[in-house]
Amino acid sequence: VPLMRTGGASNGMFYFPQGALQKPHFCTGEQWSLLKDEDAPVEDSAAAVVALVDAHLQAQRLPRGLAADIVFGRLDRACLELPMLLSGACAGADEAFGEMAAAHGHRLVHFLGPGDEEWASAKAKETQQDAFEHVERELLEDRVVSEALEIAGRSRVLGSQRTPDWRTRVAEMAARRNYLQVRSADAVYVVGWRLEKGKDQFTGRGDVSPHETPVLDVGGGTGWACQWYVDRFRDGGEDPSLCRLFLFDDAGPPWARRDPATEGRWSRWSVLSNAWEPLEAAAPPRPSGLYAGIGATRLSGRAERAIRGLYGDEVENEAAEELAERLEEEEEEE
Repeated sequence: VPLMRTGGASNGMFYFPQGALQKPHFCTGEQWSLLKDEDAPVEDSAAAVVALVDAHLQAQRLPRGLAADIVFGRLDRACLELPMLLSGACAGADEAFGEMAAAHGHRLVHFLGPGDEEWASAKAKETQQDAFEHVERELLEDRVVSEALEIAGRSRVLGSQRTPDWRTRVAEMAARRNYLQVRSADAVYVVGWRLEKGKDQFTGRGDVSPHETPVLDVGGGTGWACQWYVDRFRDGGEDPSLCRLFLFDDAGPPWARRDPATEGRWSRWSVLSNAWEPLEAAAPPRPSGLYAGIGATRLSGRAERAIRGLYGDEVENEAAEELAERLEEEEEEE
């Protein structure tokens, strides 16, 4: 913190870094003036220093700045409280991942764009609202996100689906916020469904030419999250062997693809073979570091059990116990 009112190095002399003399975004104009004003009461300048240090520390930890740090590539993992789950607060997979992450002491962040909170589940609003990070439309429409959308669109919006309004249709799927969940994630865990060959990627029900169904065939807005994550490892990007995209194929809606090789189990996406490869183990490695947990808004009992099993069975935590009790009640009703 440059206490410029004292002169000397703090005011730019003796090779003091000039970047430190620029007002940071978390500093108010009044605080910055108190660092410069030689006539201001010393205690006021001292209070401004304390406030700036506190604001800086908060900015490093605070989820509300996480979205911008991800988009602009300035994420400092050393300042994050890991493990941390990134999700979207919807019913189904988002809510279940959030419950289990909280049960295991993981930090939780739900990204919500304009209007998304109305789609958040009642339970997420009740128990996970402190994890909501509201993202401004301006950030979601930033050049970085828009360029990523265009790149992903080349793999997902094909042939007859590439109409003039395709970007608007993608926006209606709340897909742009999903970019924030996966852009910096070490691993992505998905519980969802696959598109049937010859079905459109917007609804999963419309008939299209078979070659117009995306190869990375996860349905809904979740499919866009998967595409954005995988695009990181293509065309000379990150090491393909480090791609950790895991899918539990719940084959939920009646129009979903039912592939005996993947249904009801976990698979991992191979960038090299461009295909899902079923895991020999019952579940992927447990979530750690910075990870995304996302998927369908409606889950079967087996899908919820898959999420629970992902975190392990022995959890001495009230939230996890409540989830386990709810699953047992559903099984009895079935």
